[in-house]
Amino acid sequence: VTGAMPAAPIHHAIANCHWDICRSLLSAPEGSSLAALRSRTGATALVQALRKGAPGDVLELMLASPSAAAAAKARVRHQSAADVAEELQLGRDLVEALRELERSVPEAAGKIRCPICGDELRKYTALHALSDRVARGEEENQLVLDFFYLDGGRLPIELQKGASLHRVADCHNFRQEITESMAVVNTLAGMLDWMSEALHFVDLCCGSSVTASLLALCAAPASRVTAVDVRPARSMPHYEEAGLTNIRYLCQDMTKPAFWPALQDAVEEAALPVVVLGMHCCGALSVVATQIYNRLPGSRAIVLCPCCFLRSVDLKRAATLMPEVPDSLLAISEDSADSGRESYYGRWADGLAALLPKATCERQSDMLSPCNAMVFACREKK
Repeated sequence: VTGAMPAAPIHHAIANCHWDICRSLLSAPEGSSLAALRSRTGATALVQALRKGAPGDVLELMLASPSAAAAAKARVRHQSAADVAEELQLGRDLVEALRELERSVPEAAGKIRCPICGDELRKYTALHALSDRVARGEEENQLVLDFFYLDGGRLPIELQKGASLHRVADCHNFRQEITESMAVVNTLAGMLDWMSEALHFVDLCCGSSVTASLLALCAAPASRVTAVDVRPARSMPHYEEAGLTNIRYLCQDMTKPAFWPALQDAVEEAALPVVVLGMHCCGALSVVATQIYNRLPGSRAIVLCPCCFLRSVDLKRAATLMPEVPDSLLAISEDSADSGRESYYGRWADGLAALLPKATCERQSDMLSPCNAMVFACREKK
């Protein structure tokens, strides 16, 4: 292997488990920096190799390279290479070797890290940038402005206190996330006095946990929030350290049998009327959100904003996962919607609304996403 060594070949070889090609690339003179090269998703070649189950000798080549320490130090989705190895249970010796490499890289002058998780903290966060934009009078999006006015304008202040909520205040696409969360909050406000009534908010597919954190900060003192996602707990905000004792994280796959018992335990523990929330639940997960509202006796309201359509894997398990879904809705899949996604999206949202009693479907034009249909329903207070 000769000539310039772009990142693409090593990532392509790892993705396809072409380990002989990996050995050749890493052994070449130009391969000394490959372990730390990032793919389009941000993953280093080292982390990618760990996740793909690379043979021991391939990992040894990476760890012996000059870029090994930088690769071990790099954080991908809040995880270092040692965190990934530990999560995958790849052995204590490998984890410790990666930790040692990570510690060998001196911290850059002026760099600040979260004392809880080790993430680098930016002095000027996405929230700071958006706050300045609003202060200059340059922000015209009403949902963003609603965020800064909600509860007397204390939300931005609370999110910037300390470092515990840095994963909320500096999350990816922060401005878009705020519009999505405020679309949920404003829809809720049209049905419930959610800031005064004690409720149990179940935030499905919570992602960066912007909505869940917002609710935990502003809801009635007796309210509870359960954030649900498949992300590892270490990638979530530091709720407890931020003083948010009214929120818990449920790491569950909503399509797996274990999800329902875990959710029911959380509902029974809270012993409050349930409000089901789902912002951009993908495919069958939107259907599961409607099932939760329909099946839980204590459900008070639902706010659902679907995104992508059913995938082929969803259709294969439709009979067991979502038997109540009619064929007309099952026909709206990712494969069938290649031409005319906007029309299909409208039909998909309307079809989900039809699965709920007395539901409404409205577009929220200020959301910074083309998938902006808000499906919502509410039951009378008992």
